[in-house]
Amino acid sequence: MRSVQNIGEKVKKFRKCLIFSKFINFRYFFVEHFREYFLTLDTYLKPTHKPFVVEIGSNDGTLLQFFLEKNYRILGIDPAQSLAEAASGRGITTIPSFFNKDLATELVEEHDKADAIIANNVFAHIPDIRNFTEGVKLLLSDAGLFVFEVSYLVDVLENTLFDTIYHEHVSYHTLTPLVSFFAGFDLEIFDAHRVNTHGGSIRVFVQHKTSSRATSKRFEDLLLEEHRKKLGDLSTYKEFFSQIELCKLTVCEMVNNLKRSGQSIAGFGAPAKATTLLHHFSLGSNALDFIVDDNPLKQGKLIPGVRIPIVNRDKLKEACPDVLVILAWNFADSIINQLGWYEEMGGRFLVPLPKPLFK
Repeated sequence: MRSVQNIGEKVKKFRKCLIFSKFINFRYFFVEHFREYFLTLDTYLKPTHKPFVVEIGSNDGTLLQFFLEKNYRILGIDPAQSLAEAASGRGITTIPSFFNKDLATELVEEHDKADAIIANNVFAHIPDIRNFTEGVKLLLSDAGLFVFEVSYLVDVLENTLFDTIYHEHVSYHTLTPLVSFFAGFDLEIFDAHRVNTHGGSIRVFVQHKTSSRATSKRFEDLLLEEHRKKLGDLSTYKEFFSQIELCKLTVCEMVNNLKRSGQSIAGFGAPAKATTLLHHFSLGSNALDFIVDDNPLKQGKLIPGVRIPIVNRDKLKEACPDVLVILAWNFADSIINQLGWYEEMGGRFLVPLPKPLFK
């Protein structure tokens, strides 16, 4: 009986830690982004009486909170039970499940069709994207819109963001093939624009082909830009590899020069992308003494393969390394602003991507 209770306590602790880490990330970096996101969708949905909004991958409900405050009917879907329970406890009803066609069928029967379906940083993670899209089509009302944000391959190529290529991302998106993909479900993209999240993303607006919204000029301009960039040519990706190798040489030279001059180096941020970068650049515990991360679940662990220890911020204050490599580079400005005390102590920041530089 005691062992069962111990397991139960560990599960509770795990859920609390997961909620805490997600809370930090979203509260620090995404609240304003989600506020703007809500205002954009609100302009489309205002004419609808009490619109019904469904978010797939709703996390802790931060985005849906804006809709709730304006008396929208809302529903979140997220496979992390701890997050679903926390969001539901705050009045944001959330189903702890993966989204697919079967779940969409159940939702239509229980809740009606959705006036808007949202999916942020989700589309690239789905193994069976056809089943997922069949579910979207089924759940979406006749005049509804499906809006999603996803990392944009154009930004990956332009800014050498190779570290976003790892096992959790099963597809990498541009608009041109997405047009053909959605057409196979009698759906169509009517608008899209670039947004500055995750190093560069696109926000895509999709509707039933029978809907009346006109295609935007900015979407058509992006299609033309993709054609000019020759995204279908092998030479484009060979050049991408060359830029990755140049970036590797630059960062490794910077790190080696620091080590030769006797300076200590640590890292900040242990997202999945950090593992990709550290491995390809062959930077291990001989280069970085430790990596600071605010996620309690990661603290006390090691970066896979390179075995650099992950610690909390107390270690940063204790050791005060000469240089801090910001591995969560897409949040570099926010991290630097938080660590003003470190800079005042003489510490420097090395941001490895998109272009290696000291700050």
